[in-house]
Amino acid sequence: MGSIPGMNEVKRRVLRCNGVEIHPGLGLVRRDNEDIYLRSKTHQFLLYLIEHRDGPVAKEDLLREVWEGVAVSDTTLFGCVKELRKALGDDARDPQFIRTLSKKGYWFVAPVEEVDEDRAEASASPPTVQEPETTAPAMAFVPAAPPPWRYWRWVWVGLGLAAALTAAGMLARTNQRTAGPHYGELAWWKLDEGKGTLAADSLNPLRGSVPPGVSFVPGVPGLSGTALRFEGNDLLVAGLDPALLPRGDMARTLMAWVKTASTNGDSTVIFRYGDPDGAPSTDSFSLQLHATGRAAFGNGIPEPLLGSRIDDGNWHQLVGVFDGAPSLQARLFVDGREASSGVMPENLLHAGPRSEWVIGRSAWGGTTFRGSIDDVRVFDRALNAHEVRSLHRCGSGAVDMKIDGDGDYFFSPIFGPDVDVSSAGPGEISSRVRNSGRDNSGVAFVKREAGCAIQSIRSSNLGQDLHISLDLKIGGSLELPAEGGPYFRSRRSAPGDGVIGGTSAGYWVQLQSDGQVRIKRMHPNATVAFTPVAPGFDPTTFHHVEVEARGEGLRVWLDGKELAFDVAGQQTNRVPIPPLWETTSPRGTNHGAAGVAFGCFRNRGQAGGQEARNIRIRRLP
Repeated sequence: MGSIPGMNEVKRRVLRCNGVEIHPGLGLVRRDNEDIYLRSKTHQFLLYLIEHRDGPVAKEDLLREVWEGVAVSDTTLFGCVKELRKALGDDARDPQFIRTLSKKGYWFVAPVEEVDEDRAEASASPPTVQEPETTAPAMAFVPAAPPPWRYWRWVWVGLGLAAALTAAGMLARTNQRTAGPHYGELAWWKLDEGKGTLAADSLNPLRGSVPPGVSFVPGVPGLSGTALRFEGNDLLVAGLDPALLPRGDMARTLMAWVKTASTNGDSTVIFRYGDPDGAPSTDSFSLQLHATGRAAFGNGIPEPLLGSRIDDGNWHQLVGVFDGAPSLQARLFVDGREASSGVMPENLLHAGPRSEWVIGRSAWGGTTFRGSIDDVRVFDRALNAHEVRSLHRCGSGAVDMKIDGDGDYFFSPIFGPDVDVSSAGPGEISSRVRNSGRDNSGVAFVKREAGCAIQSIRSSNLGQDLHISLDLKIGGSLELPAEGGPYFRSRRSAPGDGVIGGTSAGYWVQLQSDGQVRIKRMHPNATVAFTPVAPGFDPTTFHHVEVEARGEGLRVWLDGKELAFDVAGQQTNRVPIPPLWETTSPRGTNHGAAGVAFGCFRNRGQAGGQEARNIRIRRLP
């Protein structure tokens, strides 16, 4: 077969993206001085995304172009994306390279710089070549062959494709690729300008004029900066949406904080986007203040979902979640709690040719909102109840625990939704945590960060050597035992995640209803040490538990007495806690996260009520 014209030139090109090198002619990714070889189709998949990075690439296009003439399923696509994210060091929850857009496909969002391979080699340390991992051990590894000629077109036509975009679309997409870290928000009007005549989305060039009569005022105390104050006259802040925000039956989440003491005599819009036409058949979603003073979320003209009253002069968080097709399920959250749910009318989900966003009133008219609006966000997915609750706890300024020299922390839910966090009692040093259901629950410790981005509500890295103390009331009985206690060295979990199995590396100290203490390795799941049952143990009262993890050893005290554990038939006060997960598959992740977890693994759905108070963390030198 003859040589492909220009192939020598192509092989000498290297793409640099967020500190990672992609070598098109070699079929590899170089990250952290390691060469990671990609499977041929995965490599073609990546180059096609880069070539068409002016916007999201539909799954149908990928299947047609990369697997030309071959019938493959969506599972194949998911496998390629998973392999690429692993090779690039990308995180699906905070994508720096490949974003997944519901109903639109995949978008390569990292900035791309082309350099000569010789220059790239000269500036890099000698790499360590690593054999690629395969998902099918019986299949021999075959080095990636150069993809067909059509995948190299980006070398000379990439700029031409970008030039073909509309001015508005190109501006939005260029900004999306070159903006700061993407935390999961698709659009975010922080409204922190404090002065001036513009209100700008911090992630995209979605800007609107702030007219005279709309002023900047102090914002939500738990967030940074200012808010917009509307006096109820016919004023609004609005702008065009260049096909960036989800439309039609696509999943989405709308969020805003509001403070008002008046409905202005009518139902008013807080934030709305979609078709600017007011006809009943138009596609639009909005957060509203109902004429009755209740929070509302809906689309089109029909009666929206209604929540509790919010016209009390205090700040309230409103979150509208739409699951998208096929369920069309919608939910309204007020101050972190689900207030109502329903199904959106399908006939109102057909996207029109235009889209506008508006703060303070409908684009087509109506009564203007009277009060303050802050922190308006749009997500291109349906947030879960745990994420909504955590964003509220962060934004409201909740401080559940302080760590000396490290600032303020709040508690974010893990496992299921049935966990209550209440204020500290007299003389107590942390908020109380209670399992309000009859299944697994608990909290992760999250450091407060300015702005409360969704990425910042994941559990925080507290390091490897810790002293954790708390008072525990386990409840349960000998017939229906329960357990609970601190966990540590886990991966950084998102709200609602579990901590057992998967890649949750670390250990969980469990006090049982019968007074036995077990040390549970979280990945792979196993009990590695246990104490005898404690005769006369009262599970209905609080017991003081202290845990010290230092290096690869763990010590535990119960009510002031150091415990001796059975470890493989040997008695010891120091339980070995080696990082065994590093040799398992899938490999666990140890990010130094910690929290308190409650369980009832021997009688799921039958025991609960565990409670923790006086939680204290001290880093060990």
